[in-house]
Amino acid sequence: MKAEITNEQNSRSKKKSSAVKNNEKEMEDTSATFNDIIFTNGTRKKFVYLKFKLDVHMGNIKSTIESNTSEPVIVKTNENQWQESEGVLLRYEAFGHSLEVTWGKFANALQRRYLSATKQDRQNPVRPLTVQDLYYLYHIKFTANAQPTLETIITVRQYDNFWIWFGPGLERIRYQRHLCELWEKGFICGFISRTEAETILENASPGAFIIRFSEQCPGQFAIAYVPFEDNSGAEWTNGTSHGVGKVRHYLMQRDDIFGSKKTLADFLGDAKNLLHIVQIIDNPPKGRIFQQWDKHKVLNDYYSSKRGSDNLFGYENKL
Repeated sequence: MKAEITNEQNSRSKKKSSAVKNNEKEMEDTSATFNDIIFTNGTRKKFVYLKFKLDVHMGNIKSTIESNTSEPVIVKTNENQWQESEGVLLRYEAFGHSLEVTWGKFANALQRRYLSATKQDRQNPVRPLTVQDLYYLYHIKFTANAQPTLETIITVRQYDNFWIWFGPGLERIRYQRHLCELWEKGFICGFISRTEAETILENASPGAFIIRFSEQCPGQFAIAYVPFEDNSGAEWTNGTSHGVGKVRHYLMQRDDIFGSKKTLADFLGDAKNLLHIVQIIDNPPKGRIFQQWDKHKVLNDYYSSKRGSDNLFGYENKL
C-alpha cells in the first residue's frame, strides 16, 4: 500500500502530488500501518489531502485500488506556522466553501479542533469546552447582545476576528511547557470575564488568584488576585496592576515568561503576593465549582528548579 499527498480533493486528479518518504508498506492481514512517514516539504499553510493506493494482483490481472481522500491536512515546517494553519483548518471544517454557518455547526467544529489542539482524547476528553465556555466565547467575540441558539448565524468575517483572539491562546496552551497539564486540571481558568473573576474572589483570602485570558490582548494571561493590605500588589516587577476595591488585575508581560528558562509555574512561584491558586472544575449537575489550593502543592512538579516553602523563618526567597 502506498500513501500519497495530493493538492486536489478529487483522488483521481492527475495533478502532481507532494513528495513523501517511507510511504510504502506491506499489507499485514488486512491492514497497513504508516508509523514513520516523512513529509519532505511544507504546504505553505495551505491544506492538502492524504490518500492511499493498493496494487492488487489476481493471477494475470493487475489493478490499483484508491481510497477516498482524507480530511484536509497542513504540513508545517515549524511551530510558528501552527496558529495560522490551524485557523485555516477550523474555518474549512466549520464553513467549507460557505460564507456563513449556524452556531451549532461552528461550535461542534470548534470543539473537535480544540480537543486536538490541547492533545485530548476526543472520545474521553478531560476538559472539553463547556456550554458556559461556548457562551462566553460567543458573547465576547461575536455579539454580546443576544443569547445564541443552535440556528444563530455567524459569518466568516466574524470567525476571522474571533480567531485573531482565540488562536494565540490555544497555541500557547499547546506548546508552552506544562500549560496543557495545568489547563486540563483547571488551574488555568481561562474563559472567565474580569467581572466573574472579581465575583469568585469576593470573599477569598489575601493571596488568592485566578489565571484567565485577557479579553483585550490576544494570547496573554491576566491574573485576578486579592492583595495584601500592606503591599496592595505593588511587588510586580513588570507591567502594571489595576483594580477597584478588593480584587486587583495584573496583565502578564512577555518578559514574565521567556522560553524554556522561566515557565508560568516559575513566575507564579516567585510572586510572593500570590499564595492560593483557584481551580475550576466542571460539575454538570451543579455547574462550575471553584476551589483554592496552596500554589506550591500544585506547582511543585512544574518548577524548573525545586524550591522550599515561602515561610522559612529569617530567609528571603531570592537575592
